Amino acid sequence: MSESPLRGWYGVRSVYRIDVTAGKAPTMSAFEERVVLVEASSLDEALERGEAEARAYALADSWPNESGGVVTSRYLGACDAFSMTAPPTDLAEVYSKLLYVAPSTFNAAILDRVLGTEAEQEPEDPAAFEPDFERVVPKD
Repeated sequence: MSESPLRGWYGVRSVYRIDVTAGKAPTMSAFEERVVLVEASSLDEALERGEAEARAYALADSWPNESGGVVTSRYLGACDAFSMTAPPTDLAEVYSKLLYVAPSTFNAAILDRVLGTEAEQEPEDPAAFEPDFERVVPKD
């Protein structure tokens, strides 16, 4: 009888594009990054499981909004994983990625790259991303 491989915890990051449409063309777009915890025997297994979860999340993520449009989420087919050094606990690091920059790079430029500019962060109509609960949740 062979022993099962040692399992560990991984933070798997996936990226999605969210489009708000009113008719055929998108009127607004956003990007979402998610990190999920995955217990796996290897980095490859964590990525496989994370990608399967990302595809399922995006497939289930389409809803009508209050403006009569539709909000649709698409998995962009890219995941990366972070091997945690210890099991998850309060305040445990679940994901980390180093971005290498030139020493002369200003902090503001780094923050714009990582977090986006202020204009990118705030849509003109943030309510357009919110579901119309009357059409999403069936009434009794």
